[in-house]
Amino acid sequence: MITLNKCPRLIDFLIICEGLRQVEREQLEAVWGIPYDFERVAASCYNLPNPKWMGVSDGKPVVAGGFVEQRPGVWEIWLAATDEAWEQPIAMTRIARTLMREMFDGGAHRLQHTVLETNTEAQRWYRSIGLVFEGKMRAWGSKGENALIFACTEKP
Repeated sequence: MITLNKCPRLIDFLIICEGLRQVEREQLEAVWGIPYDFERVAASCYNLPNPKWMGVSDGKPVVAGGFVEQRPGVWEIWLAATDEAWEQPIAMTRIARTLMREMFDGGAHRLQHTVLETNTEAQRWYRSIGLVFEGKMRAWGSKGENALIFACTEKP
């Protein structure tokens, strides 16, 4: 069972980012254009403005995420998850949908997420939490990787 904690500490992000799945490391490398460094990613996640959260399973941090405001009412979703988190897909889905509803209740009118075209597993999950495929961005990544954008404009 994954329990939600809305006050993550730096050590929590370090634990999650050190155990981050390879496919998520590749996503970050495409965004940042540098080799994956779990300490840099953990510090960046920790320093992002709220709202952010983490999930704990058996006393260990296994997933973290949040929302970064792009402009008033429009928020980019971010997520960092370990294999242990994805072993509990129902809990992951429940948490994501709950947090998305909270964002809409708080005034969001659009939540969006960008994912590499090669990450088909994530694409299926985004659809399951209520995000809709909107389009393909060619050569979006730092090495020319294609990406897809998913979004929702109402509560899931």
